[in-house]
Amino acid sequence: DIGKTDQDNEEGEVTYGELYLNYVDIPWFNEGSPVVMGYVWYTDGTMNASYPGVKVTYLGGETIDNNYACYVEYNANKTIEGFIFTRNDPTKEAGTDAAIWNKIEVKDFVFYKECPSYRLTSLEGYGAEGVWESEAAVYHLPDVPEEEIEYVSVYYFNVYGWDKVSVHGWNDGGFQTEWPGVAMTAVNGKDGWYTAKMDRRATSVIFNNGVKENASQTDDIAMVAGSAYYYDNAWHSDYPAAEDEPEVIEQEGIVIFYYNKTWESVNVHSWNDDGFTTSWPGIAMTAVDGKDGWYTAKIDERSQYVIFNDGTSQSAKIDMSDSGRYYYNNEWNADYPSSEAIVDNGEAVTIKLDVSNVTWFTNDACVPYIYVWYTDKTDNKYPGEAMSGAKEYTYTVDANKTLEGFLFVRVSADGKKRYNQTKDFDPVNDGLTIDLSESDITKYYSESEQSIG
Repeated sequence: DIGKTDQDNEEGEVTYGELYLNYVDIPWFNEGSPVVMGYVWYTDGTMNASYPGVKVTYLGGETIDNNYACYVEYNANKTIEGFIFTRNDPTKEAGTDAAIWNKIEVKDFVFYKECPSYRLTSLEGYGAEGVWESEAAVYHLPDVPEEEIEYVSVYYFNVYGWDKVSVHGWNDGGFQTEWPGVAMTAVNGKDGWYTAKMDRRATSVIFNNGVKENASQTDDIAMVAGSAYYYDNAWHSDYPAAEDEPEVIEQEGIVIFYYNKTWESVNVHSWNDDGFTTSWPGIAMTAVDGKDGWYTAKIDERSQYVIFNDGTSQSAKIDMSDSGRYYYNNEWNADYPSSEAIVDNGEAVTIKLDVSNVTWFTNDACVPYIYVWYTDKTDNKYPGEAMSGAKEYTYTVDANKTLEGFLFVRVSADGKKRYNQTKDFDPVNDGLTIDLSESDITKYYSESEQSIG
């Protein structure tokens, strides 16, 4: 503590910087209203003040309430050799052994003025660990009130023709939006253009198609001050001239067609086994001119499965392995059907059960029953209804309802006793054709449980 302090400086005017302590990761730091002191010493043997230094200034104002970072000023004309922040009992003399609850001492480092913030990652007694972060990160308050955030408008030409557009922003100091970012809105009178307000702290952005996983997206794009319009792989200060207007790049995909005269609007949700997926309810389909009840859409070529829906009701999971691209009567077809070939009764769904691998399921003249339930909380009353067929059994569900789940029950020929029951099946994840296996059977009823009453 021997030596000159910043207040003793005899070299004229001092240029001050701010040395931050960020304790956002230590949620209990403010408990007990501690007095926090900051002590800084320099390579020339001087310090900012006699130990334990000076009271810190809180980032959010003079009081400790709701703060997550604080700072002390240091002489920016000198090189910091080390610093100590102490967290003290407010009822005792700060800096004394009796007062100090926690001590954060950092030394033997190369200090860069561009990185004046030390972020605590752990704190216990006199033991502390942390990392250096950039100045920008200090200003990332987790719960910044909406009215205190400054925004900048950004504009993007949707060159890939995405159905929706989002912009994800971040900086190197730790600030970032939650992927896929801020939803952008179409600009009135400007075909293909989208806009959004981005937090001014962002220094880089990615434009994307607004889905959380396996999104289509641009590369990382560094923002340029004074230029907010992005097209032709560069930032510009305004919209392009009419003759320079960019064009949408046609994306490869699969054009599919779907028949439904029941729903007022139709979407198609698609995905694959590798993680690609559209966000529910998927892509809006367009009515086909001159083809009553038919809709079409171009889906990603990676798609292996689809579900058609109106946002509430939906088809079952449909495998796209068949070569046909016209879906009606619960199967893919190579072309539009003749009008009489269409069963115009909504989406009648047929469930198929194959018991070839569990032949005993029908021993003793037992019959497979199917119990189904729908999204409207109705069902076909347990244990359900007897299925039709032999070895491969079928059951057609209510065409006016959306199937939520089903299970199978092994029932006596007279319908009075149950012997076994399967797990619940999900029509989306398990499909509608079930090859029954031993592992699917989860219940073996004892004699006292067999009666169906």
